[in-house]
Amino acid sequence: MRLKYRPMMAEEFTLLIEKKALEGYITDIEVYKNEFIKQSRGKTPREFAEEQFKQILPLGVSTPNNYFWFAINEKTNEEIGYIWFTIMPEKKLSLLSYILVYKQFQGQGFGTEMLTYWEHYVKRSYPELDGVYLHVFKHNPRAKQLYERIGFSLLHESFEGWNMIKKFQRD
Repeated sequence: MRLKYRPMMAEEFTLLIEKKALEGYITDIEVYKNEFIKQSRGKTPREFAEEQFKQILPLGVSTPNNYFWFAINEKTNEEIGYIWFTIMPEKKLSLLSYILVYKQFQGQGFGTEMLTYWEHYVKRSYPELDGVYLHVFKHNPRAKQLYERIGFSLLHESFEGWNMIKKFQRD
């Protein structure tokens, strides 16, 4: 492992999740704006995304079952990105809510390492869960290829993307 992890502080959460992740999500769903407005009963992508974030994170960084971590290069101590995942005991799964590897560190295997860490953390810390899953937008086929390469398979396809799952193999 080349990375270590540290939890986000409240002010970091406000900047990175409430602002940047939300804006990134809005940008992603804007690609499918016309179809999206039909599917969401007339809500704009911004309205939909803001409503989703308020529902998902009513207590911000303190919302139970949500983890917000920075990934840090162990050798250089540089922050290379961050990951947000949610434990969903009722579904027996963990959802990858958001992952970002900063542009200057992309293509170096850090995203794969972050995903592997998330999977192992969930498997070890939540033995009652059956696997991990995520959503990837259709305009991001590179990410879909990465997920498939590390063992995710298609669970459901929608007009804007794919839900993918990786079931745990228990020893």
